Amino acid sequence: MPAIFRLDGYRFYFYSHEPDEPPHVHIDKGGASIKVWLDPVAMAGNTGFLADASPADPAVCEVDGGDMASIGPR
Repeated sequence: MPAIFRLDGYRFYFYSHEPDEPPHVHIDKGGASIKVWLDPVAMAGNTGFLADASPADPAVCEVDGGDMASIGPR
């Protein structure tokens, strides 16, 4: 699973062969993991992140109008 980005302990990655799923990325930190659909941007699954501490938090991913505008601190 290639890592595509790392930020403040978060690791963004994808699996190269998931043919029955829409485009998405996985994001891990510590023992927690989240899966995010890319089009439209939405959380697909969350294991271990608290809702207010997940990578979907605006401090980590800024989402504007369904498009991933930027990744990183505001």
